[in-house]
Amino acid sequence: MRNVRIASYCLAIVATITLSLAPSLVSASSVVHNATPAVKTKVGIGVLFEENDRGFNSLANGGLKMAKSKLHVTGNLVVAATVNDCVPTLQSFVKQHDNLIIAVGDFWGNAVYKVAKANPKMHFAIVDGVPVDAKGNPIALPNVSSLFFKTEQ
Repeated sequence: MRNVRIASYCLAIVATITLSLAPSLVSASSVVHNATPAVKTKVGIGVLFEENDRGFNSLANGGLKMAKSKLHVTGNLVVAATVNDCVPTLQSFVKQHDNLIIAVGDFWGNAVYKVAKANPKMHFAIVDGVPVDAKGNPIALPNVSSLFFKTEQ
């Protein structure tokens, strides 16, 4: 059962990456027909506290590894030591010009709100959370996708 859950989560991360970037990849590949990809996909994943937590953080890392091998994306997973490190972590992905920035867990809600609002042309996703303002109010942003999974999955 655990392997099914891991595979489902990894595939969800890979699907998110693919679907989020498909329009830009298709338009770029239709313009240039050569052996090298026209667009190099870069993904940044932020997790909180530890990488190998036997939960979402570990699954996100597995999803990134799968995306690297199957979709040939580049990217990295960064562990934020505290909630105060969330905004700087997301900003570092923005500075690296990552195509998709994924935050894992609802603790990232306010950080995603701040950084995504300040960078409306960047694509963000948050696992099991939504962007929230300083008062904790959920705020829908067009450049943020919230990914929720059923507990049994």
